[in-house]
Amino acid sequence: MKITVYDDEGVLAMSRVSEFASVQEAALNVIDEVVMWTNEDGSELYSPSQCHAHLNELAQLKLEVKAHLINVLQPDWFESGLGFTFSIK
Repeated sequence: MKITVYDDEGVLAMSRVSEFASVQEAALNVIDEVVMWTNEDGSELYSPSQCHAHLNELAQLKLEVKAHLINVLQPDWFESGLGFTFSIK
């Protein structure tokens, strides 16, 4: 199984669940990758306020994944405000 983050232009991040101790850890890894992308490259496509809102949204998502409030085993388990879909396949 893989956890992926994608939008209409393709895959942004991916983690193989088998490389982590749990599916939640794999999910947290892709969230961290999207945080890095937002900090490093997001400003080329989005305004500073959009990037800031996205980072806040991702921080909340991490808390919810850690607390098992989101079932990351569901297909398309989260869609961010910038249109990134978090999914498991």
